Amino acid sequence: MIKNTFKIDIILKCGAYLIDKEDVNIDVMIDRAKIACQTIETNYKSKVAFYDDKIRISILHEKEIENNMDNALLNKEFVVYLQPKINLITEEVVGAEALVRWIHPIKGTIPPNDFIPLFEKNGFIEKLDLYVWDNIFSTMSKWIKNGIKPQPISINVSRIHLNNRNIVASLKSLINKHNIPAHLIELELTESLFLSNISMILDILNDLHDIGFIVSMDDFGSGYSSLSLLKKLPIDVLKIDREFLNETITSVRGEKVIKNIITLGKDLDMLIVAEGIETEGQLNLLKNAGCDIGQGFYFARPMDIESFEKLVFKRINF
Repeated sequence: MIKNTFKIDIILKCGAYLIDKEDVNIDVMIDRAKIACQTIETNYKSKVAFYDDKIRISILHEKEIENNMDNALLNKEFVVYLQPKINLITEEVVGAEALVRWIHPIKGTIPPNDFIPLFEKNGFIEKLDLYVWDNIFSTMSKWIKNGIKPQPISINVSRIHLNNRNIVASLKSLINKHNIPAHLIELELTESLFLSNISMILDILNDLHDIGFIVSMDDFGSGYSSLSLLKKLPIDVLKIDREFLNETITSVRGEKVIKNIITLGKDLDMLIVAEGIETEGQLNLLKNAGCDIGQGFYFARPMDIESFEKLVFKRINF
């Protein structure tokens, strides 16, 4: 008899709760140990995590956000902001990225980092995305009706949308509802989204591309990019990650890498956008490398739609 042998690598991770109060129910103790275990990152730098006040405060904070998110959406506390995109040669505004801010009536502005990751985890990001998209389409429709020729606006697409083909119908419904040409909308998908379920994503992107939407790969350079994806996917815009740019400016080799990324993208007929430009040095590097468009605090911070209209269209009332 021939016995097949194979090796299995088993990695254990543990969550622990130190009993300091005897009145805590055993089921609560177990739940807290499980919660601590869930905080261990996938790189397993530490294989044991202890439940502590930091975790408890984080959980309470997340619970508070979840208790308020539906009413916040209903009360329009989520406000759409636009960050201008600049042609690096002419220095003209050639578009914008749609972002969202939570303006709480008591706490004021809640930073996106405090709620976006949670919404992506609990699924609420789907509702929020649709809310932002509808706002953008409605705003662009208003511009067109008032004789303004709008530049393309990019909207972020979350992972949850690409797990469901309904995104095609949802976006098609919005362009029909607001009578907006599809080519004025750029769909930004983070690089990491392309590394899973590639077959379905390819079908969805081809359908959206056929309708006329612009497709952008966001955060390029932030992860382990598969260059083969660039030839398979219908990508129109390559957006270089801000962190990658920060590292590049201090490295000769990094500068060569970013120049070659731009060259590759242009050879594939892609528009190249760099985000997170904050210094003149970064701007000059990108201009010399042939980058097309930039956005970042060097040019303008994200602003509410009215401020964007004043800046770009020189108009106060529509």
